[in-house]
Amino acid sequence: MSKTSCKVVCIGGGSGLSHFVKGIKDINYIELKCIVTVADNGGSSGILKEELKIPAVGDLRNVLISLSNVPEQLEKVMNYRFVDGGLKGHSLGNLVIAGAIQSSNQDIVSAFHDISDVFNVRGEIIPSSTDTVDIKATLFDNSEVYGEKNIGVVNKKIQTIEYITPVKASKEAVVAIEEADLIIYSIGSLYTSLIPNLIIPEIKEAIKNSKAQKVYFANLMSQPGETDNYSLSEHIDAINRHLGFVGIDTVIVNNQKISKRILDLYQIEDAYPVANDFGNIAKEIKILKYDIAKIEDDKIMHSPEKINKMFRKDLKCLFQEK
Repeated sequence: MSKTSCKVVCIGGGSGLSHFVKGIKDINYIELKCIVTVADNGGSSGILKEELKIPAVGDLRNVLISLSNVPEQLEKVMNYRFVDGGLKGHSLGNLVIAGAIQSSNQDIVSAFHDISDVFNVRGEIIPSSTDTVDIKATLFDNSEVYGEKNIGVVNKKIQTIEYITPVKASKEAVVAIEEADLIIYSIGSLYTSLIPNLIIPEIKEAIKNSKAQKVYFANLMSQPGETDNYSLSEHIDAINRHLGFVGIDTVIVNNQKISKRILDLYQIEDAYPVANDFGNIAKEIKILKYDIAKIEDDKIMHSPEKINKMFRKDLKCLFQEK
């Protein structure tokens, strides 16, 4: 049956998800829900998690600001990070969210409903769990690294990501996946932003049972310390390995050439383009190639404007016949 609206669920965290949703939040046929990791343990987020015994709020703050419709000055204030005194290193937005959770005596999902109303959010932001959680990585030499902030600095290849203690998904995250027409695995950190959502048992099961189209937006560049020298097929294999099944129907890749000048700048940071080794990808996975990147301040990134255009022009085919 032809549909006139699409229930889109975006899964991820960090700056990747918050940047991606800027491209689709204002498309009127999309009913947008974002499932966001709460596994961070670094910086302001980590301190508040430890001291207040609440899930990490930093990734949620990033998505909140991206989906909000408030004056630019308020966005700037929410992103402000204190540089001196007892609050040094804390983001004001993190403190606001932590305060909303503590003062309301609600779980983080309910508190975020209220915060989203205040910030006139377009869509719904759903923590993947209401638990206070931490992750660990098992490396291919069988050593283990504990905590999200430490995983990207060991410079060894990651075999698996797990939670240190059992974790339950938020009910709202499971329902969002069950009702989705389109599930998007967002750009961003593969092992510390995306996969922590996918390994929660109830989320994994909901994805497995979902009839929605499942689309992975491929990263443009490798992430030093986390996906060094990873090809596209290795990103896909990592997602499917952690899900325990083939959970991707379609992969969207950028086909814009990156200039040598930009590549040289990234090489200084040991970051390289993700190699599109299409021959190593299972034939049942569809590959769609688009010009969806831009250069800004000598950084290559996904373009929200181009992603918006792509959805409006071409991607309706992914959900109109469900």
